[in-house]
Amino acid sequence: MPAILALPVVVVTAIWAAYTDRFVAQLREIYNRRAQADAQSLADNQYRHCQAHACRDCQ
Repeated sequence: MPAILALPVVVVTAIWAAYTDRFVAQLREIYNRRAQADAQSLADNQYRHCQAHACRDCQ
């Protein structure tokens, strides 16, 4: 009898675990793309900043 009562809990837990795994994987992918874009933006901004200083030094 206890096994029959535990079955719905086991099923719901398995579904929740699968959902959570996919959800976290999707978040990881989204934030990985965002991190790459942020790093590229930072590098571009630093390059432009250095170029601006180099141009001022030449004048």
